[in-house]
Amino acid sequence: QLIPTGEISDTGSPIRQNVNNSYRIGIEFDGSWNINKQLNWKATASFSQNKIKNFEEIVKDIYGVAPDIKIFYAKTDIALSPGTILSSNFSYSPITSLTFSLLSKYVARQYLDNSSTKERSISAYFVNNLLANYSLTALGFKNISATLQVNNILNEKYEANGYTFGGMEGDSRKYYNFYFPQAPTNFLLGLNFKF
Repeated sequence: QLIPTGEISDTGSPIRQNVNNSYRIGIEFDGSWNINKQLNWKATASFSQNKIKNFEEIVKDIYGVAPDIKIFYAKTDIALSPGTILSSNFSYSPITSLTFSLLSKYVARQYLDNSSTKERSISAYFVNNLLANYSLTALGFKNISATLQVNNILNEKYEANGYTFGGMEGDSRKYYNFYFPQAPTNFLLGLNFKF
C-alpha cells in the first residue's frame, strides 16, 4: 500500500512510501428515519482499523552527520486515517418549500505520521452547521432556491489536516507540526435558478 509519511515535498504535495504489510478493515452505516412528515434524520458512521504491521520508521539526523535511526513498530496506525467518522443530518420542514437542517460531523484523532504518537497528531473534532433552504416555482423558472448556511455555529477551533517533519538532534528527537486551521463561524448565502 502506498501511504503518506506525514511529510510534504517542497511543492506542498504529500510524500508517500510503499509498505509491504498493511490493511484497512471496518464497517460503515448509512441510514435514514422519517420521524414524521416534517422531521427526518439521516446518519452515517464509519468505524475502521487502518494499520501497518512490522513497520520500520527511519529517522534521519537533522544535520546529516549521524547515521539514520531505525524504529520498529509491530503494529501502528496509518497516517491521516481516523478510526471513527460520524455524521448526522436533522431536517425539519414546517411547509413543503422550506427546510431547516442541523448538520453535525465528528472525526476521531488522526496521526500526522505512522508512529501513532499523540504529540504528532490532529485532535478529534466535532462541528455543527445550520442550513435553511426555501424553494418555489415562479417567473417562468422551474425552480428558484435560496439557501443560507451557517458553518461552525459553535465556533469550534479545530484543524482538519496537517503535516509534520523532523529528525534526530543528538540523542533527542525533534519534530515540527504544521496544521491547517479551519474557519470560525461563517455563513454562505446562495440563490439558484433552474430553467
